[in-house]
Amino acid sequence: MKKLLNQKGQMFILGTIVLTLVMINTILIISNALTFSQSSKYTVNSLKASNLAEAGLDKAIASLNKGGSYTDDGSVEHTFGDGTYTISIGTNADGSKNITAVGYIPNKASAKSKRTISVTLGKGAGFSFAYALQAGSGGLILNNNATVNGPVYSNYNVSMGNGAAINGDTYVAGGTQPTAEEQTECLPTPPSSNCKEFFQGSLISNQRQLDSAQSFKTNIPPPSDNVLSKISLKLKKVGNPSSDIPVKLTTDKNGKPDKNGVLTTGVIYNSLVTSSYSWVDVEFASRPVLSDQTTYWIVIDTSSYDPNNYWAWSANKDGTGYTRGKSYWSPDWSVSNPVWNDVGTDLDFKTFMGGVPTSITGGNINNGDAHANTINNTEISSGTAYYQAQQGITVRGSSCTNNQYCIPVTSDPPAKVMPISDANIQDWKTQAAIPSHSGFSNCPSPAVLGPGKYIGDVTIKCNVTVNDPIWITGNLTINNNATIQLNPAYGASSGMIIVDGKIAVSNGATITGSGVSGSYITTLTTYSSVDSSDYAIDLSNNSSTDILYAGDGTIHFNNLGGTAKEITAKTVVLDPNAVVSYQTGLSSVVFSSGPSGSYNIIKGTYQNK
Repeated sequence: MKKLLNQKGQMFILGTIVLTLVMINTILIISNALTFSQSSKYTVNSLKASNLAEAGLDKAIASLNKGGSYTDDGSVEHTFGDGTYTISIGTNADGSKNITAVGYIPNKASAKSKRTISVTLGKGAGFSFAYALQAGSGGLILNNNATVNGPVYSNYNVSMGNGAAINGDTYVAGGTQPTAEEQTECLPTPPSSNCKEFFQGSLISNQRQLDSAQSFKTNIPPPSDNVLSKISLKLKKVGNPSSDIPVKLTTDKNGKPDKNGVLTTGVIYNSLVTSSYSWVDVEFASRPVLSDQTTYWIVIDTSSYDPNNYWAWSANKDGTGYTRGKSYWSPDWSVSNPVWNDVGTDLDFKTFMGGVPTSITGGNINNGDAHANTINNTEISSGTAYYQAQQGITVRGSSCTNNQYCIPVTSDPPAKVMPISDANIQDWKTQAAIPSHSGFSNCPSPAVLGPGKYIGDVTIKCNVTVNDPIWITGNLTINNNATIQLNPAYGASSGMIIVDGKIAVSNGATITGSGVSGSYITTLTTYSSVDSSDYAIDLSNNSSTDILYAGDGTIHFNNLGGTAKEITAKTVVLDPNAVVSYQTGLSSVVFSSGPSGSYNIIKGTYQNK
């Protein structure tokens, strides 16, 4: 009996222990489940708060890009979905914006979850200076012992004296006739009584107008040159479309573009098109040969549509502007049987033919290839020569007899588009027009130039801090060892100085960026030189600059001219011993100013906490 009682007691104790363990385990499970539920709920709310902050950030960026002057100090609470958000906007010295967006669940006063996103936005047009030196229709003259360190592209002849050298690839495009062969332009610029706009890359009347085409018929009887050198289109942008515009030149098939007859492809760079109509050149990959009295098609081939960001092509309202062609649009011309719809008008265009012989003559080309129609008496030390004709050249130490590095070709390099358009320059001028200044004394205190418009000549003989954009209606003279530096607050952004007259930089003067890598000052003149001896920009006496630009003029370095990081001009003349040295980073220069630029998040500034 006693043994039975002991067994029952042991079983009771064991049962109690088991029951206790089960209860503890159950409590732990319930506790963990509650903790997980609370954690999951917190995670969901945190995610919702982050999404609200992102919504606030998106609203701020969209509003700035749409109107340009959106402000918010964080005092207004915006309701959205399950919560609210606030936005705070601050402006830095370089024009960039600090944005702080805070999301709350369910609201700011009783927030169960809160997330903060902060970024810095930079606004400005981005441009590519892909060559140490780019010359237009006036070409490049390198006198004895002048040097260009980096690649060169010229739309006309390159002539080099004894000891002159280009240390990089050298391209000379086939020449372009100065007047258009076929063209039409409606005036006054649309919208007007005579002219209208054709919109592309958008949804118009519930139809996707993605692709458009304008035909032209050649008139190039022998002995006219039958090589197409350049096409220009009169365009503007609506909103801020982000991509470049693909362009194709095709043959005709039954009165429509032949998608299987593409003769060459090209591009219109987005950065060159602004919100105002202007002529913009197409940069083609090659120079196609055309036939006389034959129809060809210029096709703009956009791949997507955006109702807020698209392109506009200037057109004649009644279709009487050009009698040798037609225009159509398509929702997608790449399909097997594309549908083409009549635009009912003529789209503004110009075509330019070749026929101007170009060459590289004399000097040395090191660490790169040479490309030109004709190469004469040039030494190419380590690259390859591509030409249609040559005389007296040396390639890798040998003549071109049985030389594998001498390669005859059948076409010339295509013309290269200048990296800044007239429309870009007008945008900067418009932004710089206010405030307006009557002048600038030699050494004011503090010595600060810009932003704004300066009426008349400006002479600088001391160290000056620059805030861009600056527009000078007269001449600009910088000398006496003066240093012109972009405000350090601009960081990696670059600045623009535009001058209507001539620019003279001498006596050890320096023009430089903010001091941060990737920052430069472009000194640009709109002066039109009469010839190669009429200098739009003159650099002398050991001066140093960043980017010099004279799209219609001549840039000249004298024998003690100094150095520049990049030069672009119609004509460039380097006297003996002058040096141009290309700097890595110039292939992607972003200016802090420029109305055509849109606000974007500056890399490395995004924070979510």
